[in-house]
Formats: sequence, structure tokens, C-alpha cells
Amino acid sequence: MAKKMNKYKYTEKCDEISGFGGSYEEGCRKMVIAGLEWFDAHPDADPKFHVFKNLFGLMVEDNEDAESLTKHMNTAINGGATGAMMQACMDHVMLAKHHGWDEYIEMMEKRKNDIKT
Repeated sequence: MAKKMNKYKYTEKCDEISGFGGSYEEGCRKMVIAGLEWFDAHPDADPKFHVFKNLFGLMVEDNEDAESLTKHMNTAINGGATGAMMQACMDHVMLAKHHGWDEYIEMMEKRKNDIKT
């Protein structure tokens, strides 16, 4: 059986989601891709969350779509997501969903380039 081609790929020019590199960053990217694939499979979904001012890493799912999305993203890394990891990745999922994958990648490449200069 042929391997499924993934339409979501990060480039080497992209900045990191986490800033921690290595396997942590790899996990974040897997979670973002899983989140976008979840949206592809659930085009009418409307996940709702709330977060807390000045507190990063505590994100509350407010509906079943949100619960399903976070569960799917977490399974991409075998259930090992921290709260901060989930919130950072969810921010990126929503950014990519809103702007489209190509524009998101352009933003991530620009962000990495801006940090170097």
C-alpha cells in the first residue's frame, strides 16, 4: 500500500513553534499538522476554547469539537502534550486555518528570517 502524501510540510526555512528544538519541536509540528488534518475531516466543526490572561498553558475546551480536536492533536504524539505545548500548537493551528497553509509557512519563514536580522 502506498504511503499517504501529507499536504502539510514545514520547510527548513521555518521558525520553530516552541523554540525548544529537537524532538519537542518535532512533536509540536506533528500536532499542528494533525490539527489541520482534523479540520480537513471536520469542515463544519467550530471548536471553542478559553484561556486565561497572563497564564499560558491552561486552555479549556468549551465544546465537543474542541475536545475532539485536542484529543486528535495529542494522539499525534502518543498523548504526551503538556498544556503549554497544546496551547502553542493550537494557536498555530488556528493561524494556519485562518490564513491557509501557504501563507502560514510564509509567515513562519519570515519570522525565522526576522529573528536572524
